[in-house]
Amino acid sequence: MIDFDIIDINEAIDGLSYEEQLEYLNDREDEINEAIEELNILLSDVKERKDEIEDEHQKEIRDKVLLAINNAGYNIPLDKNGNLSLAYEEATITIPMYFSSSIDFIFKVDRNQLTYRKMISSLVPDYKQDGNYFYKPVSEESLCEEIVSLVKRLKK
Repeated sequence: MIDFDIIDINEAIDGLSYEEQLEYLNDREDEINEAIEELNILLSDVKERKDEIEDEHQKEIRDKVLLAINNAGYNIPLDKNGNLSLAYEEATITIPMYFSSSIDFIFKVDRNQLTYRKMISSLVPDYKQDGNYFYKPVSEESLCEEIVSLVKRLKK
């Protein structure tokens, strides 16, 4: 990689004619643009690899969560979006299968929103709530246990 420093550039053009200064600066500009292009390609490759690693990690987590749910005696298939979907009376509860530092779920129901919000909230008092969206911070180590606990509470 080329190391660019405006002080060095200013020293290099000091005493040059106008035309020589412009030629030198145009050359540095071209070099900088080429370096930026190379760095952008490298950055894109790094981001792509980072995404691949994150996807692999998320798949491992999903597999562990599904195994823990199955071992607890629940057979909950993933929906068409790859999320867990549970029926709760007339509501559908969806747990996204992408985990970071919290467990999230939402519920949908055609009527009696407030009633269902209160019922579900009473089942999961340890979850924070924003309308029909519930979430709870968890560590990766406790994720499977917490998901199983959530499913147990919602499947009663």
